[in-house]
Amino acid sequence: MINSRNHYLEKVTVRIPILQVVEVIPIKINIMATNTTKENVEVLVPDSSVLEVAVSSVAKNVK
Repeated sequence: MINSRNHYLEKVTVRIPILQVVEVIPIKINIMATNTTKENVEVLVPDSSVLEVAVSSVAKNVK
């Protein structure tokens, strides 16, 4: 789903299922993180079956 030609970047996709689904609204959020970024990301969506969060960080930080 996520293809990066940058060898120094590691792409991680996290799928978060939303319990209440009234309207299916596809939402994609790209978060560009540096090697010092350690922030919790909280996203409020109206209604969506699956919330996709793409997190990019330096490969040495990905565990």
